[in-house]
Amino acid sequence: LFHSILPFYVKREQFDIWLESFTPPFSTSCLQRFTNKPVIGLVHMLSAEDMERKYKIPFTVIEKRGLKTYRYFIVLTEKIKEKISLINKNAKIFIIPNGITLPEDKPIHDSFDPYILFIGRLEFNQKGLDLLIEAYHQSDIKEKLVIAGLGSSADTQKLKELINKHKLQEKIIFAGKVDGTRKDMLFRNASAIVVPSRFETFSMVVLEAMAYGKPMVGFDIAGLQWVPDDCMLKVAPFDSERFGFEIERILKDKELWGRMSMAAKKQAGKYTWESALKKYEEVLDKLTLRKVPSPLR
Repeated sequence: LFHSILPFYVKREQFDIWLESFTPPFSTSCLQRFTNKPVIGLVHMLSAEDMERKYKIPFTVIEKRGLKTYRYFIVLTEKIKEKISLINKNAKIFIIPNGITLPEDKPIHDSFDPYILFIGRLEFNQKGLDLLIEAYHQSDIKEKLVIAGLGSSADTQKLKELINKHKLQEKIIFAGKVDGTRKDMLFRNASAIVVPSRFETFSMVVLEAMAYGKPMVGFDIAGLQWVPDDCMLKVAPFDSERFGFEIERILKDKELWGRMSMAAKKQAGKYTWESALKKYEEVLDKLTLRKVPSPLR
């Protein structure tokens, strides 16, 4: 319904430039077809491939046809730019990553028992929680696993059944939805962050983990190629046994942990909101041919 209504709004509203944030299941509403004014496709993710894998409906056919109708895109990574360029060779594509607010430099709390952290949507198909539980089960990891986030009742029940099957009830903690001080505490005191996703684009959890200087383990998928190897140990998709081994390696090798922590903090410093705002301003200046008032001024 949302996709179908947008063309009526783009015809009716008065605007200089329209930013269309792509959404599942087939990303685009083809808004550039309904106006001569510039429409920028704001691509946080191209969702059709993942939706097609999940629901067995050919969403990618609609997405590819839609992508061909645009003149301008803003994307988060070089990988997404390459993907769109193969479909629409004439489009102008700007890369502007998301930003992060760097946390205060505070010490961790010694009173917390060590733990590794998964934070995100409780979901199997994309987020790979089944792979994480298998990795944890097959390993000799002594630290507890904290799982933070919410999901559908079906996936949550499936997750609990898998945990019960492997008799991991005493080692896995459900934190539920977290934000604010509680989220800060979970990141700050975690030993490492795990990202077992089968599919990602530009993970904000990864960026947050970098900001807290936390080493990570993830699968070597296209959506995580923007993450430097010195910030994340990447495992061949989708080798659960190796995934668990790499978690153990980070926890045992303190020198490796320290190097990765320093590299993560350094990398996070490149993703400030001020930098992102400046890049957006430059794109809008260029496409509207007039100076846009900056929120930084």
